[in-house]
Amino acid sequence: MVNTPDVLSELLVEFRPIFDRRQFRQFSRYISSSWVSPTRSVAHLNGIFMEHTDQSNLNRFLRNIPVLEIFRKSVDLIKGYSSDPIMIIDDTIIERNGRHIEGAGWVFDHTQGKSVWGMQYVTSVVSGKEGTFPLNLDLKAKSGLSKIVMQMAVIKRSITAGLHFSTVVFDSWYFASRLVRFLEREKKDWITEAKSNRTILVDGSRMRLKDYAASLNLRNMTAYSIDESTYFMTSITTRMKNVGKVQVIISIGKNAEKFFVTNRIDWKPKRVIDQYLRRWDIEVFHRELKQDGLRHLYQRTHESLLGTAKLSPWVSCFSKSLPYVPWNPTLKSGKVHPV
Repeated sequence: MVNTPDVLSELLVEFRPIFDRRQFRQFSRYISSSWVSPTRSVAHLNGIFMEHTDQSNLNRFLRNIPVLEIFRKSVDLIKGYSSDPIMIIDDTIIERNGRHIEGAGWVFDHTQGKSVWGMQYVTSVVSGKEGTFPLNLDLKAKSGLSKIVMQMAVIKRSITAGLHFSTVVFDSWYFASRLVRFLEREKKDWITEAKSNRTILVDGSRMRLKDYAASLNLRNMTAYSIDESTYFMTSITTRMKNVGKVQVIISIGKNAEKFFVTNRIDWKPKRVIDQYLRRWDIEVFHRELKQDGLRHLYQRTHESLLGTAKLSPWVSCFSKSLPYVPWNPTLKSGKVHPV
């Protein structure tokens, strides 16, 4: 590669004010080389340009990227392109081989049902009518803050930066009283999925969700058609321990049943489900990240890995938006079902 392609330069110029001249040159070259190559080796990316400086310059840039400034610029871009947004929070695991990579360790992967040697990233995206926009990606340190505390910090930073969103969506792992109470203090709605052993108050007694579902008659439930499949749903306004007053939606399909919980007791079940299904956007985002290079990291220091993590979402987004200008990435694809 000789220079950054013009169409990519038009997108990168949005970030020009947060870098000095040399930093912006490294930033542009990093995004450009990552765009054409999935390998994230610093030496490899640095060598893609015909005229290049020593790779130590790129390493230094990755160790010292202006994290908060990039976050604020991300928020500004999202505000300009996304309407009716919701925030989705989650985490993902990238399996690694090296035993001496900072941040790598044994992590339980629920999709495989076993512990794997890898790195865990805490992620968040904003899903709007126009598409899915990356917001944050943090490397989870083995002895650092919990994932819930890390996500609370991202949400707080987003609010402080002026990002407007009304609802936060997350899976059952994040369904903890600490996060729920934080969201309600910040006046944000929330929707999550609950495990079947969570209890609710029914006629003055505690009952597990799966036992409550077993007591229901399908004839008294409302049938909804989603993607040519029929689901029977009903809701109950109740109280959950350490959470408070909530609406629980019970969804029963052909092969399984699921439970969705929200603080919006006034919403219809179909609206709650439709909002929760937007959580699929972050799963697509994880897939794109892994395909676009996070599986091919070769840095060993925590600082360089963190810098790569912070820039990887934008590599993914820019690659999806090209060759269209102005920038308007969309990662939406695939389908998910309520049961």
